[in-house]
Formats: sequence, structure tokens, C-alpha cells
Amino acid sequence: MNIDLDKIGNFLFEQRNKKGLTQEQLASMIGASFKTVSKWENGGSFPDVAYQLLLCNALDITLKELQMGCLDEEERHKNKCLRIFTRFSLIFIAITIPILCFLLIYFSSHVGKPKIYRINSTTSSNNVGKATGLLIKSYKQNYLMINALELYNYEFDESDIISMDLYSDDHVVFHNNEISSFLIKFDNEYEVNYQNLYFIITIKNGINSEVFKIDLEKKSYLNIASAVNHNKYSYDDIDYYLQSSLKNSGFKNIVGDIWTKSINDSSYNININVYVDSNRFYYSKTTNDMVAELYYYHDYDLLEATIYSNQILNTIIEKYNYNYSNDELDCKVGLCASYKKAIADIEEYVSLLNGE
Repeated sequence: MNIDLDKIGNFLFEQRNKKGLTQEQLASMIGASFKTVSKWENGGSFPDVAYQLLLCNALDITLKELQMGCLDEEERHKNKCLRIFTRFSLIFIAITIPILCFLLIYFSSHVGKPKIYRINSTTSSNNVGKATGLLIKSYKQNYLMINALELYNYEFDESDIISMDLYSDDHVVFHNNEISSFLIKFDNEYEVNYQNLYFIITIKNGINSEVFKIDLEKKSYLNIASAVNHNKYSYDDIDYYLQSSLKNSGFKNIVGDIWTKSINDSSYNININVYVDSNRFYYSKTTNDMVAELYYYHDYDLLEATIYSNQILNTIIEKYNYNYSNDELDCKVGLCASYKKAIADIEEYVSLLNGE
């Protein structure tokens, strides 16, 4: 490339004056001498490599323009259009993101929220007793919680044999051998007529037997889902009872929806994590020979397992997926002969995901 020193000198002179700088000021900005700047502008020499970038930054020109001795109008027009586009893009993003965040918060707080209904016993049941509670309907499961159940005019004896059955229409959906509060879960496809629920309580004392029926108010299901926003009921009403079950089984809540439990023995260590919100379960077992990591996804009836060697670091012995629903084993590494043992190890704890 031919360099026209006179043209470049005039170009530097014009750009310096455009910036309102003296030769001394420009020389001070780039760490050069006044004489060096003067020599460049007079066409006596071309700036050394050490000064070229500093000179371009001080005069807002490019290396290509310095070598050409003139402004590259076509490139500057492209850059100007790019800057305008970038500016409008940032403005668009600045406007769009708050709107998207608002929509996300709105839908996360309204769509999928459980609907909560009050349940009361009827007032026309000859004053037999009362039952109160909540029906919580979510998109995955429905939960029926009875927090108070009692008989009014019966004196209990230690020898009483109690049978409590909750009926939907003419079939039993829950049974217990005592009168107590409870929480049960129904899958949405399970046929339950929530408008026709009633208790049959049978008490046997010797040869005597008494039967009591408590109807639940057919029209007493008051939709109070809006009360969620007023902190009367929180979104965690469903999880609370599952978490209580986990707590009673020795699990600890470490953060958010994650509950954990450790079991240590002389020959193995077991760590279990239950993720309540995502219906997910993690189980790891470490022995002298191996480390087994199992993930159970309740919603998909899927078990993912990876077995590592404890003798050779990060070496996978077996890796497989097992589908409970169709009894399919997808073996990815090794013979995968341990899957039945893995299932036996994990099933004891998986029931906690069902609130059992």
C-alpha cells in the first residue's frame, strides 16, 4: 500500500483542528514530542506503530483512515446505522423486559395457582358431629384435608373399635381406624364426586355397635382462591403437609423446596434429597467399591442411574434409565444388572413424594 505522507499530514492537521487541539496538547495525549507531531503534519514521516493506536483514539479515526489520509465515509455510515440500530435495540429491550417480567409474574401467580375450597359438615345431620377442612385443587393433584372431625354425643371407651370411612357416592376413598385429622391426595383422573362426600363412623364396644353418618355440605365449597393474595392461605398449603411427612421421617429443609436426609453406616453412606416442587428425588449411596447416583422423576415414572467405581476415579461402571410405567430398561453403559437392587433401595423413600 502506497502511503502519501503529504495527504496524511494534511489529514492529521484537519482532524486535530476539528478536535480543537494544539500540537502540544495532542503530543501530550499520546506521549510524543511537539516536534514529532509537527513532523507528521508536515509530511516528514509516518507515525510509528507505537503511536498509531494512541493517535487514532485521540482523533477518533481508524487505522485504515490514518493510512488512507482521509475519512472512510462509507464505513462511517455503516457504523452510524449500526449505532442507531443498537440504540433502538437497547431501548426496545429496556421496554420489553419489564413487560415480559410483569407477564411472567402475573401468569406464575395466577395460572396454576391451587383453588382452595372450604368444607363443612351439614347443619341438618341431627347434631351427630362435625367435619371441617379444605379441598385444594391443583393442575396435578387434588388434596383433601380434614383438620377437625368429631362426634358430639358419644362417650369413648378404651375398648372401642373405631372404623372411619370417607365415601364418595357409594365407594370408600379413605379409611382409618381412628377419628383424626388427615390429608389425602387424589390424582385428577381419579373419579371422586366432591359434591357427595360423607363419613360413616362405626364404633364397636363388645357386642354393641353404633353407626354415625356425617354429610359434608354439598354446596359449602366456597372458592377462596383469591384469599391467597391476602395471605389467608399461601401457595404452599399443598406442600406443607408433604413437608410435614418428610420432617417426621427425619428429613431437613436445607433451602427452598429441597429436603435432605443422610444415613451413615460403617459400610456405606446414603444421601437423599427430595425436591417437593418438582416431584423429584435424588439418592446417592457410597460404599468402599462404588458410588451410585439415582434420580427419580415421579411425574414421568423414570429412574436415572449412574454407578461409578470408587477404585478408579470418575469411571462409570453402569448407566441406565428405567421406566416404571412400562418396565423398560434402557442400558447405556455396562451390563446394568444392578437396576433391581437400585429399585429396592430407593422405593422405601419414593413413597414420600406421594405424601404417604
